[in-house]
This record gives sequence, structure tokens and C-alpha cells, in this order.
Amino acid sequence: MSADDIRLESVDNSRQQNATASRSDRTKRSRVRGICRCICTRLCISLVIAGILAIVIICVGFLVSYEKDSEVIQTIEVFKEQLPIEQEYWYNQGLDDLKESLNKRYNWKRARNVVLFVANVVSTSAFTKHYTDEKSELLKKFPHVGFLKVQNNISLGTALFSGVNGAYGTAGVDSAVSFDDCQNSQNETHRVKSIVQQAQEVGLNTGLVSNGDLLDSLSSPIYAHVPNVNWQCHSKIPDNEKNVGCLDVATQLASLSPAKDINVLMENHDSSICGDDNRSVKDASELYAIQQTTRVRLSFSSDNKQSFGNLTQEAVKHLYTDNFLLIALWKQSIQDGQNFSDFENSLLAALTLLRNQLSETLFVVIAVPYQNLGSINQDKTQSVEDIIVGATGPMAHLLQGVHDLTYVAHVISFAARLGRFRDSMLANSLFEWF
Repeated sequence: MSADDIRLESVDNSRQQNATASRSDRTKRSRVRGICRCICTRLCISLVIAGILAIVIICVGFLVSYEKDSEVIQTIEVFKEQLPIEQEYWYNQGLDDLKESLNKRYNWKRARNVVLFVANVVSTSAFTKHYTDEKSELLKKFPHVGFLKVQNNISLGTALFSGVNGAYGTAGVDSAVSFDDCQNSQNETHRVKSIVQQAQEVGLNTGLVSNGDLLDSLSSPIYAHVPNVNWQCHSKIPDNEKNVGCLDVATQLASLSPAKDINVLMENHDSSICGDDNRSVKDASELYAIQQTTRVRLSFSSDNKQSFGNLTQEAVKHLYTDNFLLIALWKQSIQDGQNFSDFENSLLAALTLLRNQLSETLFVVIAVPYQNLGSINQDKTQSVEDIIVGATGPMAHLLQGVHDLTYVAHVISFAARLGRFRDSMLANSLFEWF
């Protein structure tokens, strides 16, 4: 081999060594970069986790601090003073009430069920006296108490069940519709939705029961839209108004939504109002067969009248297996005077039936006065005293204080996410899952 060949071979070997060294350096640098990226990634993840933990710890710290502060307030010591026995009694009673108020815990859950008991009474002041009486269980069971102001010359049923004031003598329409104004009552924009219709729109089961007739002026705004609540049946509508297209209350109860979509509808039928109209009067024995049916519509004749307790208990038994809204209307008879035991006992029985769902059920109790609608005219002045409302369950504390009568419907809508407060379809689906 010549000297030139040896030199060329040496050069080739040197190039190969340099190439190998270069590849080795690149490999090393690549590994170093990989290790650095891995460390950076893990470091970033660690920082994120540390940040989340720090936020959680801070939040828990605030919560614990709040709880400690609450405990300090609730266990505040009272300076001992020697007081005359005449004063000591009242100071001790005030201290007990103060401790009870400080230890109250409000239920902010969403209401899966709503039960609204309405007493249609001769005297609301007598009912208020009964509610706050030490012998009554109402104040103990429904401790969240408020008072409702009632505007003059309004439809009590529309205000209570829809949250909108309508003209006196109308039902289910706003104040743009005056008494006897058939034409304006046909305008859908002036028809208001009751909490029953709102509940149906979000898929809740609904119930409506009464120990009286559901064609009356308090009940009809729940499901009907009429400019005159005395138009309870077709024969009572003037011929000129029939031509405009106004429908009577009984027809809307029997054939139109939301009434026809109510899952449980029961009443004691009063044939003196419209005769037997288009309602099918049932025998009392049918009350106890309703658990086998999906939709219940029972009207009991005067010979087979059912007690308010029987009607409400059977309605609750039928509805409670799913989320529901129930309105129970108790009409006080003149003979009852100031006796509210039937109403109270029925209410307590419903509480017992739902004892396993009380934390998810908003119970509201209210008494409203009779409205004498027999001789309505547009100049009639009607004034109503403030009325009491009591509640327990989710969002019940929102009814404390003094509010307008219309406020009740808005609290119910908010608590159960109805109407303007309804959730999106996705949120409702998730709610049903969890």
C-alpha cells in the first residue's frame, strides 16, 4: 500500500470518528433536552397542583374561621346580674329566643317538591291567632313566618298562584284585562302562567285538590283565563261574549291545558254552581283506587263528600314517587267558625307522609279571605287585611318578613327552578342524575 493510500485511509477514519462523535453529541443533547422538558413538565404540573391545593386550603381556612367566629357569637357569655323575679323571666325568655335565632340553619337546597296548603277562611286574623297560639303545631312545624300585603281590588287567586296582580273579578289575566273584557282576555300576552303550568313545563307532576268546588274564584286562576270569574259554565256567559270566543271556567277545567295535564285533580263537586255540567261525578270508593292510575280526575257529589284530609293524603301518596307540585285548597265552612283543626291535621298528616323528603320539599301554608263575587261591578272597592304565611323546607326562609301577596309564587318558582328561574335542559338532566 502506497503512502498516499495510507493517508487517504487515515482521513476517512478521522471523518468517521468525527461523524460518530457528532452523532453521539447530538444524542446526548437530545437526551438532555428530553430530561429538561420532562422536568419542566413535571414542575409545571406540580406548581398547578400546589396552586390548587393552596386555594383549597385557603378556602377551608376561611370556612373554619367563619365557623369559629359563628361559634364565638353563638356561645357569647351573658353578664350575671341579680334581677327581680318579675324581670328575670322575660330576660331568660329573650335569651332563649336569641339563642334559637343564632343557631338557625337555612336550607338553600333546590326544592324537588312543592306543597302549597291554602286555607280560604272567613277571618284571616282568626287564622293568624290560631297559627301563633302555643297549643297549635303550625308555628313549630312551619317556623319561617312572614306577612303578605294584599292590594285593593285584585284577583287573590291570580296574585297568589301566578305572581301577577289582575283586576278584581278576573282570573288568570293581568291588569290590562278589565272585568268583563272578553276581547282583551283572548290576547295571549295578557294571560299569565300559574305555578302549576310552570311546573308542567319543566316536567314536574302536578296536583290540585280541594274540599270545595274547583270552579270558585280562588281556584280558577290556577288553570283558567277569564275576564269574569262568574262565568263558571257556558250558560252564564252572555251571548254577545260567547260570539267573541270566551270560554267558561268549567270547559277550561275539563278540556284545556294546564288543567287537563294535571296528574291528580280532586274536588267535592257543588252542583248548585253549574249543575253537573261536563264533569263526571264519582263514587267515594274510587278515591282509594287512584294509586293504580297515572292520571286522576275525581269529583265527589254532595252525598259522597270527602274530607280534606282524605283528599290531600291520597294526592300525596299518588305524587310523591316523583318530583311534584301540589296545591291543596281548604274552604272553611261558615259553621266551622274559628275552628281550623281539620286544616291543621291534614297538613300535619301530609308532613308525616313526606317525612323522608322534608329536606327537599318546600311546604308553604297561607290563609286568604273569601271574596264575595256575587255582585261584582267595576266600581266595587274591595280591601283585604294583611295575611300570614308560614313555611319549612328549601328556601323557606325567603318568605320571612313583609312582602306583597304576589311574592309567594316567585319564591316557589325560584326554589323549584320554574318559569323564569328554570334551568337549561342540560342542567335539568344533570339534576335528575345526581
